[in-house]
Amino acid sequence: MAVQRPDMTASTRSLLSMSDENKSLLQTYGQKIFVKYLAPGAQFHVGEDMVVDLSIVQQDIYNGGEAALHAFDQVSRNVKQHLMVSFPTFRTTDLYTDMMQSVDRSLLPLDAILLNRLFCNFFWLFLFQHQYHNEVALYMEIQYDFKRLYRQYADTKLPRKQRQKLGSKASQMLKYIRLKYFDGNDDMENLESSVTNAYARLHKEQETIIEKLDENYEELYFRFIASPAYAEFVLYPRSNSDDSINRLSELLIHYGLRAHSPENTEVKLPLRLTDVPKSKSWIYSVVSFESVFHAQNQNFELQWISYDEHMDLDQTIESFLVPWCKDSTQCVVVSDSTPQPIAFNTRALTGEVELFGAVLTLFKPCQGDLNDGSSYYIPYGVAVFSKYPLYNVIRDRLSEVYKAITHLSLSSSFHLDEAVVSTISRPVIDVVPTSIPSLEPIGFSMHLLFDTLDVSNLLTVFTGVLLECRILLISSQYTVLALVAETLRTLISPLTWPHVYVPVLPGRMLDYLQCPTPFLFGVQKDLLDENLLSELGDEVLCVDLDTSMVVQGEIPVALPTPVWKRLHSTLRSCLKPNVTHSDHVFGDTFDRQPYLFPEVRIRLAFQEAVEMLIGMGDHDDGADVHFGRFRYLWDDQYQDIVVFFDEAGYLALSPLSMRPFRTSFISTQAFSEYIVARDGFTQD
Repeated sequence: MAVQRPDMTASTRSLLSMSDENKSLLQTYGQKIFVKYLAPGAQFHVGEDMVVDLSIVQQDIYNGGEAALHAFDQVSRNVKQHLMVSFPTFRTTDLYTDMMQSVDRSLLPLDAILLNRLFCNFFWLFLFQHQYHNEVALYMEIQYDFKRLYRQYADTKLPRKQRQKLGSKASQMLKYIRLKYFDGNDDMENLESSVTNAYARLHKEQETIIEKLDENYEELYFRFIASPAYAEFVLYPRSNSDDSINRLSELLIHYGLRAHSPENTEVKLPLRLTDVPKSKSWIYSVVSFESVFHAQNQNFELQWISYDEHMDLDQTIESFLVPWCKDSTQCVVVSDSTPQPIAFNTRALTGEVELFGAVLTLFKPCQGDLNDGSSYYIPYGVAVFSKYPLYNVIRDRLSEVYKAITHLSLSSSFHLDEAVVSTISRPVIDVVPTSIPSLEPIGFSMHLLFDTLDVSNLLTVFTGVLLECRILLISSQYTVLALVAETLRTLISPLTWPHVYVPVLPGRMLDYLQCPTPFLFGVQKDLLDENLLSELGDEVLCVDLDTSMVVQGEIPVALPTPVWKRLHSTLRSCLKPNVTHSDHVFGDTFDRQPYLFPEVRIRLAFQEAVEMLIGMGDHDDGADVHFGRFRYLWDDQYQDIVVFFDEAGYLALSPLSMRPFRTSFISTQAFSEYIVARDGFTQD
């Protein structure tokens, strides 16, 4: 049984998906650098104070892949910081003077770079390796974003309401600048209180930045014009094109950065329950279905009818109506007695529309002329689908019409009458909001996840979802599959699951389990066998919800110890209050109250955990980074805006306990989508 444990080492860092040959190359080059500069007695040893822990560097090189790629990040930063401190002294030497006089060079004024937005972008990119990038980023935010907005705001000819709107937008931008660049600076505490005063203060800040750059500008400039950043600037197209975006992405990688393009990270989120219309339009489709026997071919085919204007349901919808059926021509159950009716939740797609639904299935004896003498029972029933995740409401509506449906089954052909359809599709009463505004209301209870998994295994699966593993949920109950998967998808908020998601995978679609990309599938236990599970191997995290076990597969890295302990403690306190409070002085006098599932508290605990993993600054457990301070926008007015992230700086300044997890986490699509959509300072 694979159980997540909180203790970790740097060797648990995950690897990028790359070929064995590339991993081997990284190991080879890493070892050469180590021997030449870091090993005791090295020919060009950089100094013992430049290296924090040689064993960690060696282990990362041995692991290869992304671990090797980042093995020297901290050493590199230490060396650069040392050189920055010692360089002014070197400039006073005769060697430096002779070196500068021996070369005839023309110098482009600093203003010529800073006041050309495209040129400044490439210069800024180059400065990442020289630790001046943050100052230039601030300069550009002031020059090209805030000052542009201020000029519009200062136009007294504009209508009052328009100026107020611009002033509000400028204040929001000032708040972002203050939190990102001046955290802890008391002089900037009230920056956004006056837009006009802020303009003067930020202009002075720009002058300070220019003075700082001027000190080393000559050296920086001549390195810049010999760099890949300058070469790309010269060739950069002054029009929008896919090729330029690809070239920019390659250049960013050269400087240890990763591009995140907004149009490549759009994910359609489920519609919010607070937007459910107060009319019958909350229903997407009501469907009746029945298996029909064809004596000529001796087969059973499912037929279905939609009772509303949405006749665009995919034919694949029938697979979700009878998910146990592997053969579309044999939609029938062989049994000694009439099978019991079942009702279950499901989720399906029709085109690009996500549908949340419930299916009520009954069985009746087949009246056809069969040749083998077996007892056949054909399925029939009703399904309801909505674009809103109203799982409980849909199930309740099917329960209301259950008796009416059983009476309708007496006819030779199963159809719903208008009264049944009207009962199902009547408007939904107001959705009750949660007591915490930051939590969206959900249309189902989350308790099934906690009923089926113990806390340790639950955290293992939660980690697998965050790291976008291939995950297979297994249960004998379809509703358990649907609601457990939906709960997992909810608990990673504010992140979203961006990959294939089929919580109740029909028997006809079992080949989807061979999908090479991340997925979250649920499969009814009877559809699986040992051979199929064996084919999946350890690359798929298989979770048996009936036995509360992770039956095979592993997660690449565990949750950081502080996060694991905090979540584990909170969940035990929420789910087992009589255990955790048993040693209280008056514990034996506590009345055992009826158990109410603490949904809000649990959701807040997971939300807090996800935000700690992303990095939102200091928290109760100690100091930490804020992801927003490593997030930058590339806006050259020619291409679409691109977000890029300083992964090396983010990891280097992260607490040691967070680094192994974050090394894998920053490579996920969910993280990419998050940093594209949020700057970390102005959005709720």
